[in-house]
Amino acid sequence: MIALANAIMRDYKAEGYEAQELEVKDDGHGNSGYIVQIRNTAKNAGGFLKKIIGCENCASLVLTAKGNDLEVKVAGGKWLDKAAVVGVSLIVLWPLFVTATIGSVRQKALLDNLFMNAIEKLASDRV
Repeated sequence: MIALANAIMRDYKAEGYEAQELEVKDDGHGNSGYIVQIRNTAKNAGGFLKKIIGCENCASLVLTAKGNDLEVKVAGGKWLDKAAVVGVSLIVLWPLFVTATIGSVRQKALLDNLFMNAIEKLASDRV
């Protein structure tokens, strides 16, 4: 499990993402695991603009050991923020609709990519 978390972090760091890993000790049910968080940030004015208009992408990969099984989940950190912007922008600030929609599509693509990357690594034993 730690090898998979490290391999995912290496891949995304190589692509320019910021990545961090958090160990989850016992969750109270005897399960432990790792969370890998990644986000696509630029350390310039473009990155600040992405953050303001809702196009900054971030995702978490949650790996949980459950007995002999490994549970793999992905989650997005800003999904609800983008959905709220889309709803408000339809009525008030229609230009934000475009940026929020682009951000939501990119978020979904990042989550799909993160999940498939983890599954492919597990299936091919490349960890």
